Amino acid sequence: MTSIHDLARETGVSTATVSRALRGLPRVSEDTRRRVMEAAVRLGYVPSPHAVGLASGGQTRTVAIVVLFVTRWFFATVISGAEQVLRERGYDVLLYNLDDDQEARRRVLGTHLLTKRVDAMLIVGLGPTPQEVHWLSNQGMPVVTVGARVAPWPSVRVDDELVARTAVEHLLELGHRRIAYVGMLNDPPINAGLPAIDITNTTDASRSITPPPSARASRWTMASTSAREA
Repeated sequence: MTSIHDLARETGVSTATVSRALRGLPRVSEDTRRRVMEAAVRLGYVPSPHAVGLASGGQTRTVAIVVLFVTRWFFATVISGAEQVLRERGYDVLLYNLDDDQEARRRVLGTHLLTKRVDAMLIVGLGPTPQEVHWLSNQGMPVVTVGARVAPWPSVRVDDELVARTAVEHLLELGHRRIAYVGMLNDPPINAGLPAIDITNTTDASRSITPPPSARASRWTMASTSAREA
C-alpha cells in the first residue's frame, strides 16, 4: 500500500509538505501541489481514515445514528433526511440498528464502542436511561435526540401537547364529547420520554367533558378486543 513516505520520495519533498499539499493547506507552491497530486494518482495513494482524523485534530467527520427499528417508516425517513444533510456538509454516517436487542443497546450506549470513531451521535425515537445519559455525556461528544426530551441534550421533536390540543379542539367544534385516544403507552422498547396527555385538560372547552366511568387508560390490543366480542 502506498504511504505518504512513498509520495515524499517520489516528489522529493518532506512528508509534512506532502500532507499539506494533499489537504489543500497554504504554504505549498502550486507546482509542488500539482506534483504531489499527480504522484498520488499515479501510485494509487489512499489516505488512512485514522491518519486523516489525527491530522484534523481528532475529527472523524462521521456521525453515529442510533435507531430502534431501521425498517419502520418513521426511522427510515429520519435516517434518510439526516444522512442527506450530513453528506452535504461532508460527514459520513455510521448506522446502528438496535432492533430491540438489549446487548446491542448496551454496547452502543454504554461502552467505548464509538470512542474516537464518531464526532457526534443522533439518537432517534429512544429515551436513554439515566445511566446511558451519564455515560454518553462523559464521552465528550455532542448528542442530539429525535422524538425525546433528554436533558442536557438538544432535541428535535413534535409538540405532542399542541397536537393533542389541536385535535381535541377540532373534535369539539364538530360537536363530539366522548373522545378516546388510542396510541402507544410510554413503555420500552419505544420510549421517547413523551409526557402523558390528559385530553380533558387540553382546552378550556374540553374541561366541560365528564369522562364516563369506563374511561381509563388500558392496554388495548386487537387480541383483547376480539376476545371481548367473542
